[in-house]
Amino acid sequence: MFVRDGVCEAPDKNIVASVTWRDGWKCCITGMQASYWDPLIVVPILPRIKFAAADMETNSCREMLEAFLAPRLMDRLLSDTEEDLYDRVENHWLLRKSAAAAFAQGYFQLSLNRRGSRYEVLKNLRGGPYYPSVLDEVEDFRRGHFVDVSSTNINIPRRWALEIASRFATPRRWTYIAQQIASKKRKRTYTVFPNLFPFFDTHVAILKMVWRLVPGNIRIRIYRRLASLGEDIYGFTDSFNVQQLPFGLYLKVVHSTRRESLVNEYATLGLLRRYTNVPVPRALDVVSDSSYTYLLTTQVPGHRLDLCIDTMSDEDTATLVSELRRHMTALRAVPRPRGRRHIISNATDGRCFDDRINAALNDDQVWGEFVGPFLSENAFNNTLRCGALPEVVQRSGHKVVFTHGDLNPSNILVDEHGGLAGIVDWESAGWLPEYWDYTKAYYATRFHQRWLRMVDGVFDQFGDFRHELEIERQLWNYCFYYA
Repeated sequence: MFVRDGVCEAPDKNIVASVTWRDGWKCCITGMQASYWDPLIVVPILPRIKFAAADMETNSCREMLEAFLAPRLMDRLLSDTEEDLYDRVENHWLLRKSAAAAFAQGYFQLSLNRRGSRYEVLKNLRGGPYYPSVLDEVEDFRRGHFVDVSSTNINIPRRWALEIASRFATPRRWTYIAQQIASKKRKRTYTVFPNLFPFFDTHVAILKMVWRLVPGNIRIRIYRRLASLGEDIYGFTDSFNVQQLPFGLYLKVVHSTRRESLVNEYATLGLLRRYTNVPVPRALDVVSDSSYTYLLTTQVPGHRLDLCIDTMSDEDTATLVSELRRHMTALRAVPRPRGRRHIISNATDGRCFDDRINAALNDDQVWGEFVGPFLSENAFNNTLRCGALPEVVQRSGHKVVFTHGDLNPSNILVDEHGGLAGIVDWESAGWLPEYWDYTKAYYATRFHQRWLRMVDGVFDQFGDFRHELEIERQLWNYCFYYA
């Protein structure tokens, strides 16, 4: 197989001058010029290649390469006439130093136009939760064009060399991810803050009571200023309606038409802190004006699971599944307050807000409206029923349990070692049929096989819901393709 000779050799000075002149003093990946902290460097597209003779004799090297490369690329790579490619100007390009490091680790790959020298820069975001900052500086699907800007007939990069380098982007990412997993330290500490500080809840309750005596319009004005300050300090979050604030706080803002969803989340967080040890934010305030509703919560330290799942070992995921099983058991045991009339509802005995339910609404119903509450499971099932598939409907008679309603990797936070740090985004929570969290976990992330195996491991203790999942899949397919 081919390997790098450790650190790349510095290219010949004539190659550096020619490539810099040819590429117009701009990075071929980012399209940007040099900065003081991030200079431009000339680097080889393909490293100097060595083939082990024993590997070639037994075809083991060839068989491995054939898994990634088309025959024409294999012939080019193994051709005797290409042995001196490394030292040619067409095997070099101009990159920012940060972009060169990211490309070497498989974070970038090129999609080349079938004809000509045009290309698109694609990001390869496997791994996480931390990524090189240069990825934020490159727009998605940035287009470029290899051309001799100097107009002095300097050869542009070889197309086939770029194809080979790009074909190995994903294998390189997985190689670095494997190294990252292997290097993790296995030290874990568990702290249950409510047990260590039983007086803290009382103090917070008093502060909340005092703070909520302040007029709502003044509180909203302060939240807006904190949100502006949070944007300057932390930037925007991945969710368009959530902003990190100073002092370990988060602010969620929705249009006033969705006020019930944040009122429901506020009530849910209170229920969970009262009856369970599920790690959730502490709800501090919910307030509205004529246009928007604001939910203020504490921060739950951790990283989103969808950004970390690739770098978790099997041991990590097994531990996380065990923790989720324990907390899902506690969640489903949350008692329904007395005096509630409805069987299926949100945490306040009010209407349900759920994108899965919304997907089943008729054309004359507005997407995003609240549905229910329901006096029976039959009434709930009829809402999910599709007129074109009258026989496809869930059975009644399920237990009704307290449910997150949107359990997916972006709403699960993990610590540096993959342990559960928190569960967030409880807008859709309420009392729903016992299979709902299971099928919704598939609905939200149906193509990530590792996550789906974790979902099976979390919910298999509660029963066999494969039939309910199959019914849901039939309804999903119709909603997505024919709605």
